[in-house]
Amino acid sequence: MTRLLVLLTVFFNMLICLSLAQDASIFDKAKEMYPQIDEYIRKEAICEEKEREFSPIYLGVYGKVFPIEEEDLLSLFQKRAAKLTEKREEFERIAKESVKRHAKVSLNLPHAKKHKTFYVDPTFVLPDDITDEKGNVLFQKGTKINPLDYVTLSKTYVLIDERSDEQVRFAKGLLKKGPKRTTVILTDGDVFRWFEKTKVWAFKAPEELIERLCIEATPSVVSQEGKLIKVEEVPVEKDN
Repeated sequence: MTRLLVLLTVFFNMLICLSLAQDASIFDKAKEMYPQIDEYIRKEAICEEKEREFSPIYLGVYGKVFPIEEEDLLSLFQKRAAKLTEKREEFERIAKESVKRHAKVSLNLPHAKKHKTFYVDPTFVLPDDITDEKGNVLFQKGTKINPLDYVTLSKTYVLIDERSDEQVRFAKGLLKKGPKRTTVILTDGDVFRWFEKTKVWAFKAPEELIERLCIEATPSVVSQEGKLIKVEEVPVEKDN
């Protein structure tokens, strides 16, 4: 269509000039110069006719039309994502509360009043035979075994009451001297609160450990000396 318009423009401009000149011989020469104009006009007419044949025809509305009631898929995904976010936040809240609840320990050990050192023999007697997978007896019932014959305590363990500022300072002093060789165990207090004070994790003292090492007061410093376990009670409170 664009080419046709260009040719028509040229043709009409030429006709205007010819009409002004009123020279029939020049008009004939122009037709000889532009014989393709008639062909273009014929082809364009055919194309326009075909376009009219294939143009969409409005046929009207048949049957009752109902609005779409299904929820938009994007909106559905957004709602489900919001619910998942709420569930995740609720799960995180419950998990944090559970961890904080289990981070507390309360064995109610008294604070040391005087310096005291004693030794614990970790030797124990086997209540039953120890066998391998084939049933061969490795250690007989009644055998006395000292774990320190096989392992060595590479660290010093300090048991404290985290609620006492003096005991916290005492434990921090030991950590400063040998952070990789000292492990803090809480008999009372909160593990998270201790971490906020020191940025070092501590452990909760199990009752079995307290009974096995005969811990009677805090702070107590536990270390190995030969084949025995050394327990040293250190008074640090202001009233001592």
